[in-house]
Amino acid sequence: DVLILPTLSESFGYSVLEAMSRSLAVISTNIGAIPEMVEDEKNGFLVKAPKELIEYNAKFPYNKLQNFNLSKVQVKNIEEDLTRKIKELLDNKRLLTTMKRKSLQIVEEKFTFRQRNRLLKEVYEEAMK
Repeated sequence: DVLILPTLSESFGYSVLEAMSRSLAVISTNIGAIPEMVEDEKNGFLVKAPKELIEYNAKFPYNKLQNFNLSKVQVKNIEEDLTRKIKELLDNKRLLTTMKRKSLQIVEEKFTFRQRNRLLKEVYEEAMK
């Protein structure tokens, strides 16, 4: 029913799209492109990562955090937020059902080949002007 992806380093997150295409709610960190797929409190929850981690990932998306360290407090904050959000979905089946439906809807509206081709065509047409 739920994909839980507490990643600290992610460029796109294909596993999120795959889960959403199977009508799963998603709980993940707000790293990389994940916030473009997961609409917080609509089809899942985004766990807030520290701002400096988000900035580091934007600069070095494939670096796997080799030169980045989180403090114990930062790790604890992520763990507590993740735990709260998992518990909320476990305790609220109606919310879970709504989020699952919304995941599939978002994939169908924003991430199909038809949508990609339409957007690509718009880019090409604009470039040709």
